[in-house]
Amino acid sequence: MTRITENFITLGLRQMLNSKFHAFAINRCGVYPVTQFGFSTICPKIKGYVKENWGSPFMVGFMLLLIIAAVSLSAGFSLLANDSAIYAFYSLIIGVVLQLICFVKEQKKVSTDCDPVE
Repeated sequence: MTRITENFITLGLRQMLNSKFHAFAINRCGVYPVTQFGFSTICPKIKGYVKENWGSPFMVGFMLLLIIAAVSLSAGFSLLANDSAIYAFYSLIIGVVLQLICFVKEQKKVSTDCDPVE
């Protein structure tokens, strides 16, 4: 090993030991901490998003069902493709209606919060 490589490894180990992060990405330019990005940090954000946007799970379901329809049609399963496309359309309709309800509900909330004061 060269002297530069030994210094790099020593510096990287020292940074890892003195840091609060649990994971590191090491490349030839340096040692970089990787923030915690797991299920426990994502789950509350998803719950908050779904609480504000009721139609979002149905929109995701629409996209997944449409992908299933496309893959099954390309594999030759036309009955499965037809049924999943129909369910995807129903999911899209439900999602759009729920998003519209959330939008109207939010507009009423904003209009009552922003009444002019005389």
